[in-house]
Amino acid sequence: MTYMHHPTFVIITFSLLLLAFLFSNAIAAGIQIDNTATVTTVIDGSSFTINSGKTIKLAGIETPQSGQPGYNEAKSYLKSILFLDGQYVQGKTVYLDIDNIAATDQYGRLMSVAYIDYNSTHYENVNMAMLVNNYAVPSSLNNSEFNPSSWTWFIPKNTPSPSPTSTPAPTATPSMTPYSPPPTPTPSPEVPEFSAVTILIIISLASAIIVKLHKKKS
Repeated sequence: MTYMHHPTFVIITFSLLLLAFLFSNAIAAGIQIDNTATVTTVIDGSSFTINSGKTIKLAGIETPQSGQPGYNEAKSYLKSILFLDGQYVQGKTVYLDIDNIAATDQYGRLMSVAYIDYNSTHYENVNMAMLVNNYAVPSSLNNSEFNPSSWTWFIPKNTPSPSPTSTPAPTATPSMTPYSPPPTPTPSPEVPEFSAVTILIIISLASAIIVKLHKKKS
């Protein structure tokens, strides 16, 4: 029997692949939060100010500029999801994932992916909402850690909560007058969460066993 076909080797290889899968899903189940703030004003379809006075630019997307077709619609839609009231006075809490590669643009705006509380079980990715509803297009710039193609519109929260009733998937069709939030998304099947440290320890131990077995066979 060759080393590659040794039962122990096969079991360890399968275990490592399974751990890698669980680890990737555990990371995808949450969001990275660098700053939590309250929205104060919306400037245009891809930027707004927060209570600290800083301006946030939604990273990875581009929206029409002032005077271009679609500018007012994009701005109105962003206002509709970032404020709690129709008068745009009470801004929502936003959770900001700030770009690690280019934290600010040439205007000093914080380049971020913004999340809001969609309901008790999910966050909503604001950047993704602008894309899905056709108010924005992916940015042509590549000096960013963010990749719009890897985003998820609704992200499960990591806090335990009762499983919601399954409902149809959110609609991607814009609805400006008035804006109606999409129905609650069906959450993805729960995946056990593992800390990065735990998984790295397991992988290290498995690697040590593989090396030991290899030496014995040699």
